[in-house]
Amino acid sequence: MSVVDKLDAARHSITGSNLAKIACKATSREVMGPKRKHVDYLIQCTNTDNVSIPNLAEILFERCTNSSWVVVFKSLCTFHHLMSYGNEVSTTNTKAGYRI
Repeated sequence: MSVVDKLDAARHSITGSNLAKIACKATSREVMGPKRKHVDYLIQCTNTDNVSIPNLAEILFERCTNSSWVVVFKSLCTFHHLMSYGNEVSTTNTKAGYRI
């Protein structure tokens, strides 16, 4: 993990947003695919009621505007995994809300 990634994760830890912290770790600047454990955690979050799926989508959309192509690519891969393997009801509602 790069220094910038560690600072982003620390910033989200301080604010108490575990979901944003895991999304940042899944979309780090390392030139490799998103770590499976982070993507699996985000997929599990789609099955719980206490996690805001639109908030998760907003976090990932924000990562898509990053200047690093690696972060953008990993964000899109993470979206793909969430849409493919996440809870169908919550991801369908998110797609309808954002008109993806």
